[in-house]
Amino acid sequence: MLWRWPKKQQRAARDWEEELQAHLAIEADQLRESGLAPADAESKSRQTFGNLTRIQEGLFEHGRWNSWHDFGRDLRHALRLIRRSPGFSALVILTLAVGIGASTAIFSLIHAVLLRPLPYKNPERLAVLWSENRAQNLREAKASLLNVRDWQQRNHSFEDITFYAPQTFLLSTSGPPERLRSARVPANFFPLLGIDPVLGRVFSSQEVHQGERVVVLSYALWQRDFAGLSNVIGQDLHMDSRVSKIIGVMPAGFQFPFADTQVWEPMTAHPYWAGNSKQPRSNGAWYVLGRLKPGVTWKTAQAEMNAVASRLREEHPENRSAPEIRLVPLTLQILGPFRLSLAVLFCAVFVILLIACINVASLLLARGSVREREFSLRRTLGAGSLQLAAQLLTETSVLATLGGIFGLLFAAFALKALIAYGPQDIPRLAETKIDGPVLLYAVFIAFFAAIFSGLAPAFKTHASAAASRTWTTVSARKLRHLLVIGEFALALVLLIGAGLLIRSFVLLQSVDPGFKPDHLLTMRIDLHVGKTASQQAAYFQQAVNRLQTIPNVRSAAAIGRFLHSYPSQPITIEGRQADASERDWRAADDLITGPYFETVGVPLKAGRVFSAADGPHSPLVAVTHSANVSLILTRTARRLLPGSRSSE
Repeated sequence: MLWRWPKKQQRAARDWEEELQAHLAIEADQLRESGLAPADAESKSRQTFGNLTRIQEGLFEHGRWNSWHDFGRDLRHALRLIRRSPGFSALVILTLAVGIGASTAIFSLIHAVLLRPLPYKNPERLAVLWSENRAQNLREAKASLLNVRDWQQRNHSFEDITFYAPQTFLLSTSGPPERLRSARVPANFFPLLGIDPVLGRVFSSQEVHQGERVVVLSYALWQRDFAGLSNVIGQDLHMDSRVSKIIGVMPAGFQFPFADTQVWEPMTAHPYWAGNSKQPRSNGAWYVLGRLKPGVTWKTAQAEMNAVASRLREEHPENRSAPEIRLVPLTLQILGPFRLSLAVLFCAVFVILLIACINVASLLLARGSVREREFSLRRTLGAGSLQLAAQLLTETSVLATLGGIFGLLFAAFALKALIAYGPQDIPRLAETKIDGPVLLYAVFIAFFAAIFSGLAPAFKTHASAAASRTWTTVSARKLRHLLVIGEFALALVLLIGAGLLIRSFVLLQSVDPGFKPDHLLTMRIDLHVGKTASQQAAYFQQAVNRLQTIPNVRSAAAIGRFLHSYPSQPITIEGRQADASERDWRAADDLITGPYFETVGVPLKAGRVFSAADGPHSPLVAVTHSANVSLILTRTARRLLPGSRSSE
């Protein structure tokens, strides 16, 4: 079989033979010097050394090339078994492919969302700054511009502090108008994040100060509407009734601060700036982002901002509605809500992988019983128990490798479906892909599946070589029982989890949203550009009146934010200190025109709704309501208005 060896193996065998011949020659020379005849000396030296062929075989068995030779032999045998039993092999490969593919797909999602660093300069030093009032249970409130200016000037822990606000606009191109997301930011926004444009530039401090109408596009919008052409710089972008000049394009994947941000513009260039710049400290409208200085700890920065908040609270009593400042790492702010759910999902798919491995181990044990005669014959011919175990592990490794290849294909299709139909609020979901780390994970999982699946058959074969046939009939049966018990236990965990998910889904479907969504249509109209408050009110009142005249329209109304309210203003009752049960009462400043509550089907428990008599010159009135059960509405109304009654 020397002709099958590689050249290095043949050279090694020749070296061993030459070395043995040299030792024989030395021994023969010593015997001739002692007085023996040359023929007798050579015969005596061979007798001293023993069987040269057996010595060479022993050297080969203990040499490093023997393991490669055995591996190649086991590999060829494994491929022959796959060819001889395609049905069994296909079942094993498919079982492993499902487990490996599901695990790889979820790991790629976890890697993109949680493990891959945020694409900013030193993201671990970026912090979100929130205004909050723990006494009123008010968390993550936006800050006023006046407070942000004071935070920038009075702190010593941050390199810089920036702020931003979301906005939407109608993009007027050659096609139909399309509503997109924009962000109003100052000049230090991009430098603080450490992001440079791939084309053009970002706006300067002078442009922001002068309110220049310049914009920076996202990479996706540049590719979609401008075909990725470099001459986009200097072109006009029609946003609502405004025309802004394009000066730059941000890199692919950068859409901060919101997942659907398509345009960045100077905060002073928007018509809202005239009102935002004059808002009081009690009116928060801006999200705040800061970068810690090198060496400054989060505890030190939080302590300093607590001191800043305390001084501002003393100097400006209007800050008492949100008197505290809370720092949250940007990574935790973006990814924190998804860590637990992704970890639970990963554990679930890992259990699926374990079940697949146990199934494969059971199949291999069943086939091992059929191959018992083959193993007995191999042991009779001199094969050791470790050699048989290595052969079984090699066979399992080949099956796991093929399962890993098909599992990667399964993971690729699963990722496409996940990106297309998965929750779009998951950050960086669109960036999920099979890259280098994911491939390494798939290789590791395939290796794990091979070892885990082949461990039981290999152990059985190893033990069978040292025991009698009784072990095969008794101990093997016990091992199969243990595998079946483990499989049922893991399957039961998944079944319970699936049952809980189905139960939660059914309960969510039966939850009363607080209004009647059937036969309810909504549309969005934005008149923030070029319209005063009175003009906007007149427009919506006229629109509601016209809608009510359309046949088959039972009722029509308008509201400032439908299902998107952020009740950030705490409710306090005049002359009474709020107790613990009242600290989570907050109000939203939604503007309503027309019979809104009747239109959406919100039940009235007590009092009345707004009427035409409630105008700008009438006494201020309010309606308390909740999207929960009527009992909560009644209790809330009675606590706010002692002595009030409601119809049950």
